[in-house]
Amino acid sequence: MASLPNVLSERCDGNRNIFHACVTMCTPTSNKEGDQEGSSSYSSGLESINVITNALGSRSVSLREMMRRATAAVRSSERETVAENGAHQPPGEEPIPTLSWPPETFDPTSGDEDSLMGLGASSTPNTKPTTSGCGVGGSNNIYVVDPVERKNNALQALKLMCESSALQPHLKDMLSAKDAQGQTPFMLAVLCRAYPAALGLLDTIQRVANKECGEQTSEQAQQQRKTLVGNMVYPTGSAPDDSPLHVVCCNDTCSFTWTGAEHINQDIFECRTCGLTGSLCCCTECAKVCHKGHDCKLKRTSPTAYCDCWEKCKCKALIMGQQSTRYDLLCRLVTDTSLVAQPNSRGESILLFLVQTVGRQSVEQRQFRASRPRSASASSRKTPSSDIG
Repeated sequence: MASLPNVLSERCDGNRNIFHACVTMCTPTSNKEGDQEGSSSYSSGLESINVITNALGSRSVSLREMMRRATAAVRSSERETVAENGAHQPPGEEPIPTLSWPPETFDPTSGDEDSLMGLGASSTPNTKPTTSGCGVGGSNNIYVVDPVERKNNALQALKLMCESSALQPHLKDMLSAKDAQGQTPFMLAVLCRAYPAALGLLDTIQRVANKECGEQTSEQAQQQRKTLVGNMVYPTGSAPDDSPLHVVCCNDTCSFTWTGAEHINQDIFECRTCGLTGSLCCCTECAKVCHKGHDCKLKRTSPTAYCDCWEKCKCKALIMGQQSTRYDLLCRLVTDTSLVAQPNSRGESILLFLVQTVGRQSVEQRQFRASRPRSASASSRKTPSSDIG
């Protein structure tokens, strides 16, 4: 236990403590997890988009350039395989590329994954990744690459920390701590759409508050319990739009998940911070989630468009998170906290915000027909003259 104070005081990038770090690893990585299986016809394409954007970094790269690089990489890999195996191709025929993501040359430590993933990788560059296991030290370090397994491991680790007898006296301080963006671990779980982690943290928060206040039922004890829960769920002084109730209601998916490359009439925003200007734009959902706090404004004209958020940044609204758990969390926040009385930065109550959101989404989705042909005029907005041909 001599090292426990060091563990509790440890902070990683963004002033995150061990609970923040664990919650970050609980972020969903696919729309095919749990109750999301088959929920989106574009889910496989969205996963490819995420892998491509992770591999290429945050700089602007056109979709055409992405596919050109992908095809070139696969063909190069096929040629190397043919050369190694001594196989012969018929004259004038290229090997048929088989696209798979990520490519075999993908370095899991080169993207924006958590730095824990690459422990020991720099000192042992020839170590091959596996889909299971943990670091064992020495020259045979093993690390987990499969994102679903890593998420499940993180969720289990978070549960163990919340139930640890050694951490019980420190839970109030650890769960009340804010990272550099002013997020407590619970707020961060909601923001990352790690809804199972958020529910587990909410149970722990209420257990800690009840233990602090004992069995007292006086008005003073009730107020103390409310204050303790508030410090861990939504501390005083936090930004109005960071309210977990408001965030969980904003966490709808990007319109690209159901329109694909089809153009529809919808509210579109430009973000000067991320370079979504000119013919590029983002939908309302991405404006509230991915570009929150940016120089992001509604465009005065609303031509037909689809969301380009994923072309300029790692879109946070492509993956929905477990929707049944999201609903359970919403109900708990309404019944167990006083967040329903907190307005957002525009002075809107949560009920008014939801009414406006449902009205807008109904209008946008009613016009969409997945089978309709794309018109030449609609596609011209997304096709620079340099890419024609």
